[in-house]
Amino acid sequence: VAAFLGLGGIESGQWRRTESVLAFLRRPSAVLARRCWRAGHNLSSRGVRAGSRWHGMARFSSKLKARLESDFTRSREGARELYLGALLVPSASALVRELAQLEHSPGQRFGNRASVVTLGLKGLPEMVARRGLRGGIAARVLSQLYFGFRPRAVFELALTAEARARGVPTAQPMGAVVDWVAPFAYRSWYLTRKEPGVTLWEFARSQPPPSGCEQVLEGAREAIVAMYQAGVYHADLNLHNLFVRSGASGPEVIILDLDKARLFDRALGSKQRLRIQ
Repeated sequence: VAAFLGLGGIESGQWRRTESVLAFLRRPSAVLARRCWRAGHNLSSRGVRAGSRWHGMARFSSKLKARLESDFTRSREGARELYLGALLVPSASALVRELAQLEHSPGQRFGNRASVVTLGLKGLPEMVARRGLRGGIAARVLSQLYFGFRPRAVFELALTAEARARGVPTAQPMGAVVDWVAPFAYRSWYLTRKEPGVTLWEFARSQPPPSGCEQVLEGAREAIVAMYQAGVYHADLNLHNLFVRSGASGPEVIILDLDKARLFDRALGSKQRLRIQ
């Protein structure tokens, strides 16, 4: 600091000036500014174009937009906005009616916050629909209501499709339905193909311990490594988001709930992997 301020011999008055500068640099806003500067400096020093290294931190990158447009069809049913895979497009109206009935029916719900219901439409594979529900204190006031222009369910749909294309084992994404209640406010459903099986948490609590434990644990490790290599950063990876299903050669493990995930152009580094763990 003294060299930066051009202070040769440090006298008492100059020390006070230096201490005030140090106090300023310790402020949270200044700390954040320094971190941002260092990040930009590191990127430029490595010859990486601004934005390309961190584009996955944005809610929607151009790659995710392209994946959404190529794999899903966008349409509207009144105030509802639909993003559906090819299998669901002919049954869009029936899907909207079924979701409206499930909204007000006290049917069996399961999953985190009891937000998941089973969805069956004639001529289509069985699906699960997850309602976007808030947690914590906000759930008491807002519950199903979210704000913004880019719905989380649509983001998860695009990111999951891109992750599957990169080799990450996930449940097959089928579509998303967004019910706009105001220009900035919405409720949403996220649709996936139903997989027979249990979460890794339920599997671990089984009594007596089920057979094939070693194969399941190895499958979980392989799924997580595949996610690392694909550049997918899962912000909420836990035993409830690892799902054990029956495969052709035995139990397999897939990854669920990518609504808070981030996508990168390269494999995750060691620091990012430690944050997930």
